[in-house]
Amino acid sequence: MKVATTIGTGIINPAIIDNILIVAALGGAIIWNLLTWWMGLPSSSSHALIGGLIGAGIMKAGTDILVWKGIITTSAFIVISPPLA
Repeated sequence: MKVATTIGTGIINPAIIDNILIVAALGGAIIWNLLTWWMGLPSSSSHALIGGLIGAGIMKAGTDILVWKGIITTSAFIVISPPLA
């Protein structure tokens, strides 16, 4: 539940989220995944989705909509999780 809450409200300001932003975020993540798969590079679909959400949010409303606390927490666990596993 905490992960869903962070993704839903802790990455970008939820006030700007609409259907177009969601489609743009998913489109960016899909393109990134396809490129990395075609090149034989390992990639994480969930991380691609977070990156797509950040990118779409910035394109729509600028960097002021970023929720830095959630981004920093998520980024920290992207780095911490593999060694812990």
